[in-house]
Amino acid sequence: MKKFFHATHSSNVSKILSEGLTLPVGRVTSGSRTYPRIYLYKDVADAEEHIPALHALGSIPRAIPYATFQVNLPSSFKTYGDIEYRGAVFVTRSIPPKYLELVSTHSEDYTEFNSVDWDAPRKEEK
Repeated sequence: MKKFFHATHSSNVSKILSEGLTLPVGRVTSGSRTYPRIYLYKDVADAEEHIPALHALGSIPRAIPYATFQVNLPSSFKTYGDIEYRGAVFVTRSIPPKYLELVSTHSEDYTEFNSVDWDAPRKEEK
């Protein structure tokens, strides 16, 4: 099994628990083509920083409550490396709910996120 994490708007939780993560969740445009993707993170902190970071960058219009899932993929499930997001990989097919576990929920208060020292080394970087 390969363990990853995925963060999403809290309103998606019940649908994800019943249907899984379905395409398209993330989209990357290359030239004139758009590729549907589901982004997963190797570290829970990277997954949980993604939603507030989108807000801080203005990519989402307001702070949103979000939830984090642990994604346990079988070794045969193909993942692809991503260079855009730290610690991210992506998949190009839906992930059934049997591989997902809700691990946390977060309010829309990003005050702790705003005080993060982005230059501080992470545990694995020390």
